[in-house]
Amino acid sequence: MSGKRGYDVISIGSLAGEALILTKGITRRDIPRVTEEYRKREGVRVGTVIGVNEDGIVGSEREGWHPGLPDAFAKPFIIIPWVQVLELLGRVPEGTTGKLLDADESPATRTIKVSDATYRAIAEEAVLPFRSTATRQQDGSWLVPIADDTWERLQQHRLPGETDDDVVLRLISQYRGHKPN
Repeated sequence: MSGKRGYDVISIGSLAGEALILTKGITRRDIPRVTEEYRKREGVRVGTVIGVNEDGIVGSEREGWHPGLPDAFAKPFIIIPWVQVLELLGRVPEGTTGKLLDADESPATRTIKVSDATYRAIAEEAVLPFRSTATRQQDGSWLVPIADDTWERLQQHRLPGETDDDVVLRLISQYRGHKPN
């Protein structure tokens, strides 16, 4: 299914969804165990598994979620990254997810500059527990390392004359359902 704001999610029951989860080393039968372990460890219940994509298992806290609900996109999706899925299933060592998040070998190769207000907005919208990788500057702004694919997405959405801060804050405002100025 193709969700709002260009975020694609594939049904687990589809051939594409089945193929994707198999490439990640799991089966459909593993999904309930993953969501239960996630609830125990993270304290977040996945009420509906929406599907999967390259990021991981995508769900909603809401039981019976579907895109036709009037407020279906009011809250962020829960995304359980593939490495965490494998950790929850005991197929990679405990702590692997944290080690990857802490590793200096980050996929980030670009840096954007955002205001303090924008940086706080990014932290507020984080789906997973927020871990700062940014550096605060003397002027109060933040230098935020981002992956190349994120940089490319920002460039696709950037309007003429927009700074990094402008485009990120505009996209967050749109995500929150605010009309553009």
